[in-house]
This record gives sequence, structure tokens and C-alpha cells, in this order.
Amino acid sequence: LMRDILSHASGVGRADPILLRCKVIELLAAISDAVDSREPTDESPRIENELILEILQYLNTHYSEDISLSDVADRFYHSKYHVCHLFKEHMGVSMNDYVALLRIRLVNDRIRQGEPISEACYHAGFHNYSNFFRIYKKHMGMTPQQFKISLGK
Repeated sequence: LMRDILSHASGVGRADPILLRCKVIELLAAISDAVDSREPTDESPRIENELILEILQYLNTHYSEDISLSDVADRFYHSKYHVCHLFKEHMGVSMNDYVALLRIRLVNDRIRQGEPISEACYHAGFHNYSNFFRIYKKHMGMTPQQFKISLGK
């Protein structure tokens, strides 16, 4: 992946910014998978807050379902404000953005497997295609169709 990224970035061949962005996203996903699968060490950064760990576990398991800040706050017996503030403080992104990124990752995986974009978005937990399209473009910087084309599908 790094060779592909470097060759596209250096202008060797035809530089395609969409393909370059997709390769960078693939690299970030691979790094994320590697970090998730490694054994924690004393040098590993840790999230000390048990509430955040429980919320992350819940979100990582249920992200394709209907999830709202209110639902999560009620489930863990805290106010929406407290959950929102704590999540952003520890994770660096809002809970809604975190869930959107999990869903987008699932959509991208399903598109790679050849599933139509509209079906992939509904399987990932988006219930409105135009809302999905807007969120996808915001986070990915391209449309789902551009992503699919960049894969050669």
C-alpha cells in the first residue's frame, strides 16, 4: 500500500487523487486492524475510563442498529451531555461521527465484495440514502460511486 501511495503521490504514472485517497484510507484501516489485534503492553495508550470502554464495546457491537446519544446515555445511566462530553474528550471525535465511521467502513467492505451501494448502506445501519450520501461524502471526501469506481468495479 505504501508503494502505491508513494507512486501516486510522486506523480509516477497518472496521479488520481481519488485513488490516492482510497489507498490512504485502506492503509489507515489496515493500521487500525493491526492496532486492534495486538496485545496491550505497558507502553500502549489506554483509555482509563470504564464508562468509555463500555460505550465503545457497545458501539462496536451495535453500530449497524439504530443508535442515538439518548439511547446510549439511558443505557449507561448518564446524561446525554456527560456521555457526549466524555466521549469527545477521550476519543477525539463525537459519538455520532464515530458510529458514522464504523458504518462507512462496513459500507466500503461490502462495496469491495461487490454489493450494490444502496444495499450496503442499509446493511450498515443507514436508513436514508440521501443522509448516507451526505455523511459518506463528508467523511470520505468523495461519493460512494467514486469509491466504487476507484476500485475498478
